[in-house]
Amino acid sequence: MQTLYHISEDKNLKYLTKRVPRYAIKGKENTTTERICCSPDIYGCLVAIFPVPNDVLYVYKCLTNKNSVILNSKQILKDVSDAEFTNEHWILDKKIFVKLVGKVKVLD
Repeated sequence: MQTLYHISEDKNLKYLTKRVPRYAIKGKENTTTERICCSPDIYGCLVAIFPVPNDVLYVYKCLTNKNSVILNSKQILKDVSDAEFTNEHWILDKKIFVKLVGKVKVLD
């Protein structure tokens, strides 16, 4: 099973629930499908959220299972214009548990 990561400003997450991302850009990405956005690499997560200098972000491993419904970047390319650059994946499960695996501080 592929390892997927999610980045958040919250250092105390235990689980994620699917939703439409608050920064979804109407006309450039799907603003109706609830999902958990993630990427198989941390770089892809960072590119997707446009961090600014001095941001402190926490890296979580998504604890999916064999029954999890996951769409890869090729499957969502029509819904997310930058999926080919971010390698964004969508987890369609209602809720998944996560494990804190790292911290990133964005430099100038």
